Parts: sequence; structure tokens; C-alpha cells
Amino acid sequence: MEFNKAYNRNELVKFLRTTFLPEDFIQEETTLANPKQFQYTQQVTRLGECNSLELVVFEVLHSSVSDARVGLTKEAFRMLADEFCERALVFFVPQDDNSNYRFSLIEITLEQKEGSAKVQRTFSNPHRYSYYLGEGISYHTPNKYLNEAGRVVSIEDLRSRFSVEVLTKAFYQELSDWYAWAITKVHFPNDLKTEEDNEKYNSEAMIRLITRLIFVWFIKQRHLVPDEFFDEKYISDYLLKSFTPNAKVTLFGKADNSYYYKGILQNLFFAMLNSPITPEGKDTISERRFRKDRGDYDNNKLMRHKDLFQDPQLFVDLANKYVPFLNGGLFDCLDDKDNGKYFDAFTDREEIAKQLIVPDYLFFGEDVGRNIEDLSQPKIVWIELSDEPKFAISELMPLNTVFYLTGERIYDIIGMLNSAIYKWYFTHCIGTTSGVGTNRWLKYTIEQVPLIKHHIELSHITEKIVNNEISEEFGQLEIDKILFNKLNLTNDEIDVIKNY
Repeated sequence: MEFNKAYNRNELVKFLRTTFLPEDFIQEETTLANPKQFQYTQQVTRLGECNSLELVVFEVLHSSVSDARVGLTKEAFRMLADEFCERALVFFVPQDDNSNYRFSLIEITLEQKEGSAKVQRTFSNPHRYSYYLGEGISYHTPNKYLNEAGRVVSIEDLRSRFSVEVLTKAFYQELSDWYAWAITKVHFPNDLKTEEDNEKYNSEAMIRLITRLIFVWFIKQRHLVPDEFFDEKYISDYLLKSFTPNAKVTLFGKADNSYYYKGILQNLFFAMLNSPITPEGKDTISERRFRKDRGDYDNNKLMRHKDLFQDPQLFVDLANKYVPFLNGGLFDCLDDKDNGKYFDAFTDREEIAKQLIVPDYLFFGEDVGRNIEDLSQPKIVWIELSDEPKFAISELMPLNTVFYLTGERIYDIIGMLNSAIYKWYFTHCIGTTSGVGTNRWLKYTIEQVPLIKHHIELSHITEKIVNNEISEEFGQLEIDKILFNKLNLTNDEIDVIKNY
């Protein structure tokens, strides 16, 4: 079942019948009379029953446009009591937009008046545990507990799939995995006097980013940040130019375009949340705007990267409609521009902005929420500090001192990277000094290396080297011949490369 798709009753009932609930689940669709006193609940449909779990399944269409979970939950408890039901799975679906929905386990304890054989319609000990599903959600956790875990075997098993402890643990595991993945992809300028610290403080920078994002998500749930800022389709259609976070444009995978972080998140953090809408004591909306000229050079409360937007004024208007001014320090920009320190790199100066890489695909697409186990797949790895670059294929988890690349074509790519011509290129064009007599091979420079198109023979030779079918020395000589011929190098050029 694909839980990152819009609500589909037929598909979800089929999932319950064939994959999730015990085999005694009986599908039975009946529309119930809706109590007049309900404020949000518009229609209730009974979808089936599972006797072994003492469970009923309902669909609730509701009119809440602001996800009024407390009100909806109270109405759901009341509905279960009216139906003499103590346990239910409920799909809460917005009446006017089924793109997102909640899948909840609800339990109550029906009460019986002492000395009476009749069960009263009162209840106690109510509980509700939910998954938020549909378009744009992280797929990993619901897939793990609802799909991969198989059929529910007991009431305790059912509760464990929805328990707060399990889902909280899963959330922090996903967050930890995302952090471990993200710190290998980002670069921050930091001290402009050297590029050697562009990855040195990634951990600190990503912890700041996560802290800010969690807070922003919290106030978004209170409708203080526009949903449009987190809607991939809306961003692509109306806000940012050329926003395609899932497009594969390089041999190593997706582009490092950081339009979302620079255009949306940085302006939200440092300019919107950190700036009032109007000047103190005035009614005119003038404080939130894009930087105009060098007179605004060191004003970190003005927006940057106007050129990234399709309609800059639409972005400003959305912010002014929802986003409050928070004067608490969390969103202060840490840049010290006068001294060349760009820890947040909130600037549209091209020479600095190009060193800031927080790729769009970190926030959107199929890779978001992936488990760190993906890193056990074959990958190209190399050590940061060495006299000359040396690349290998590994399935082990990379250490802190090791960089890695994943993606397609790793065999012919590693053959090229270890070839004589690429070693010459690395040494003369992209190697940076460590300051202690050796070289640094930084990930963002390796990712920019030009490669030739896929070459089957290169892949075959490299696989033979990896599998010890031929010697590395012989294999690399064969690869060198292929590359020299492919690039039409002269004998003089080949001699220069071999004897550098």
C-alpha cells in the first residue's frame, strides 16, 4: 500500500483485507446516521468488522479545514459509544480534499450502571493514536509498521503498530538517519579565507537547521507558516524558478541545486520570523522586503535571492499573511560579514552563495526519510587526506574520515576516477592543500569532476579488478588505453599525463 498517495477507500479496504488485518475481517459498507450535535463529522461509513480483534473499521468525512483533531477525536469517541464499540480503526478524511488523511486506532471503555443489565452510552479511558498519511508525507515509518510488519496477530500487536512510544522512536530514528545522510551532502562557507572548512562544521550547521525546522513545523501546525512553503507542486508552479528536486542531471545522481534552502527557508528563518511586518508605531508594511543595494549589505533581516523567484511579491504576501515576528534569538543569522565569517551564509553574493550547498532533494522526493541501511549498498569511497586520491568500492558504513558517493554506474565511474588522466586532473585542477604537507580531496570538488558517457568495457574491467580476476595494475593500464583513445589524446599529451 502506498501511504504517500491521496485517500482511496477501495485501495485501503483491500489493504486491510489482504495485508493488514487478520483473515476474519469482513468487508461491509454501511452509511450511519450522523448525530446532529456533531460539529465536524459530516458522514460516517462502517467499512467492516474483525471479530478476532473485537474491532470495527469506520470512514469519517469531516469538514474541518484546520485539522481540528481535538474536536474530531471527541466526536469519534462519542460515535464509538453510540455504536456500542470499544475499539475501531478510523480513516479521518477531509470532505473537500482527500490528498491527506489520518489513520487512527481508537479505544474506549464502555461503562455499565451498577445493577443494570443495560450498557449506558457513556465511556472512559479514551485513547487515539494516529498516522498522518497522504501526499507529501515521509513514507518510511508507515511502510515499516503497516506494510512490512504483515498481518496483525493480536490486540497487543495492533496497539504496538500505533503506539506513541513506537512512533516516537521511529521519528527520532528517521531524524537521525536523515541527519547522517544530510551531513554528507551539505557544504557551508564558514570562514571565507579558506575552503577547507566548508565541510568541517557540517554537524553544527545541520543541528541548527534541524532545530529551526522543528520549531517552524510546530508553528506551521498552528497555521502560522503557509502550507504553500512546504508544498512541492505549489513551489514549482508558483514560487521558485526551475525547482525540480528529483531530476537526475549528473552521473552521480541529482543536482546540488539549493533553491529551496536559499529561497524559502533562509528567508523564512532570518528575514520573516526575525523581522516585524510593520515598523514600530506605524501601519505601513515596509519591513519585510528584498535587499535592494549595498546600503542593505549587512541587514540580515532583509530577504535575499530575489532572482530565484517567479513572483517575489507573491512570496512576500504569503509571509505577511501568516508568519509572525519572533524575537527570541533562534532565528538570528550568525554571519559576521565584516570579518568574512559566513556560518549561515545568508547572502546573495554569488562567490559566497555558490559555496553554500543544501540540496533540494534533502527536503523533497523519494530519498527523504530513507533508512541509513541504504548506506550498506555498494558505494565509491575515498579518504579525505592523502598524497593522491585513491578510490575504492565498499559496502561498509563509511567512517567520519571517509567520503562516499552512491548511485548508478559505480564500476565504470571508479575505473575513470582511478585512471592516470583523472589523477593528473585531480592533482593539477582540484586538489587543495591541508596545510600539513598532504592534499585534501573534498567531496564537493569530486562531485564536479566531468565524466565520459557510460562505457560497458570500462565497467567489465573494473568488475574484474574488484573481483580479483585481473591485477589492478593491468586493469588500470587497460582503462587508461580506453580513455586516451576516447579523448583523442596525442602521444605528447599522454606522456605529460603519465609522467606528471
